[in-house]
Amino acid sequence: MAATIREKAEHHVHSYAKAVATGTSLGTEKTAEAIHSHYIQEDFISFTHGNTSFINSTEAGQLGTRRYLDKWIEVGLGLNIRLASHRIEVVSSGSAL
Repeated sequence: MAATIREKAEHHVHSYAKAVATGTSLGTEKTAEAIHSHYIQEDFISFTHGNTSFINSTEAGQLGTRRYLDKWIEVGLGLNIRLASHRIEVVSSGSAL
């Protein structure tokens, strides 16, 4: 039986949370690889907090993610980040938020 969009979204949320949680044991480079694997690997455009990011390769994406993690460390947040809760809203048969 094929997985529903809700089941796929649940899997993605927990997989992403696991990737982020690796930071305390694996460090920024491996954590960046694990996190970035959840995104489109090439030709990815992100609009976040007024910034636009263009990622045209896996390597560039991992580097950008690693820089973001380094900022977390620099401002004192560190890498001990855990999923506290989540909610999934199914938008259509092929999309969920």
